[in-house]
Amino acid sequence: MHLGAIGDATFVEIDAAAAALAAQNAAENGWEARIEVLCDNVANVAKSRAGDAALVVCNPPYYVPGSGRTPIAAGRRAARFGEVELFVDAAARLLGRNGRACFVYPARDLERIFTAFRDASLEPKRLQLVHGRKDAPARVALIEAMVGKRGGLVVMPPA
Repeated sequence: MHLGAIGDATFVEIDAAAAALAAQNAAENGWEARIEVLCDNVANVAKSRAGDAALVVCNPPYYVPGSGRTPIAAGRRAARFGEVELFVDAAARLLGRNGRACFVYPARDLERIFTAFRDASLEPKRLQLVHGRKDAPARVALIEAMVGKRGGLVVMPPA
């Protein structure tokens, strides 16, 4: 995709090594003037930049802290375990009036993220389930949400 088609972007990553890698990738692809990489907590960025975003794209942690096996590496633990509500709240705060938030989240836990949306005054508007195999249950859900009135969810064909 040509970056000029989507405009400037800000990446927020709490892990310093991952943030450095994102900045390096942007520079190596000639996008360093268009992409800002922040090594920070999404809640901090949302407070300082409330209403600034037209689009928020997020792949929040999939597991509630204390559940399942904890990965050994601290960076992997932080990426996999966390409160989805923190990310949904940050997205809602960052969005302008007509902004959209797009999330990648486990299909098995849709109730949790939909509840977080409702609590943050975001409404799911589009949903697509992603299946690893044609005969397998959905593994991941791609969800687009917007600030606004309830209803109007469109369920796309499975991917």
